[in-house]
Amino acid sequence: MLLSVESINTRTGVILQIWEVGGKKPRYVQPPFKPYMYSLKPTPRGRPVKKRLLSDPSKPRTVWKLVFPRTDILEANRNIWTIEDDLPFIQRIAIDIGYRFPSKPPRLLAWDIETKTAGLCPDWRKDKIISIACWGDTPESHKFFYGDEKTVIKEFLAFVRRYDPDVLIDYWGRFYDIPCLMQRCTQLRIKCSLGRDGSPPYILKREFERRGKGKIEHKIRINGRVHFDVQKEVDADYSLTLAGIKDRKLKTVAKYFGLNPVEAPADKPIHELPMEELRRYNLSDARCTYQLA
Repeated sequence: MLLSVESINTRTGVILQIWEVGGKKPRYVQPPFKPYMYSLKPTPRGRPVKKRLLSDPSKPRTVWKLVFPRTDILEANRNIWTIEDDLPFIQRIAIDIGYRFPSKPPRLLAWDIETKTAGLCPDWRKDKIISIACWGDTPESHKFFYGDEKTVIKEFLAFVRRYDPDVLIDYWGRFYDIPCLMQRCTQLRIKCSLGRDGSPPYILKREFERRGKGKIEHKIRINGRVHFDVQKEVDADYSLTLAGIKDRKLKTVAKYFGLNPVEAPADKPIHELPMEELRRYNLSDARCTYQLA
């Protein structure tokens, strides 16, 4: 099973970087074909082929197939007459051929951070990490890291390397947990080595319109692992809408599915909890995140 596929442009052409389940390092392979798109107008570089177009699917129409050695050259040749010119190359391969690899089931690990907020609301730019909990496929993965912030982060990163999950799971992590971890690593001069190759994660940001309001969507890239944010799936789950679940917070959804989450005390903030209470609370969040995933 493939965890991720990336296309990389080189001087000689495009190649694929492939991470597999349980893989310790990526493989670099030649793609099964070169990047291509179509032109609606005749072009000397193109080869005429018959295609059915959505604008008139009743009969095939002649279009001209244009093939390029690299995706950046394809992008540079886009114009008003070209079609399927914005399709990602790895998606093109999946459509035309598909990815089929036998493998073991991927290893999963959910994690959750607790922080001391700098203001009234959580802010990943300023908050400090007080504990991190993990919950995975085996009892050895049920971990709680607490104490000096620098030590907590180092022990968590070392455990991720040792347990070596294929999929890292969190809840709202693409907006808070991972950005907060990266920020604290920068402040404390720790390498945020969540990637299988020891690299830090990085955040892709994409703005789009939703219900007339601008919204920023984050996508996390972790080399050699899949990042799975359960909140994104929960937010899109129409069955929860039909059930009348308007609040899509972790504990609300976990209660709906009967997962018995540990509630936060109403009389004191999280960072003032005794260590054992914090441990129960943090591990409960990690467990519920794993079970929801």
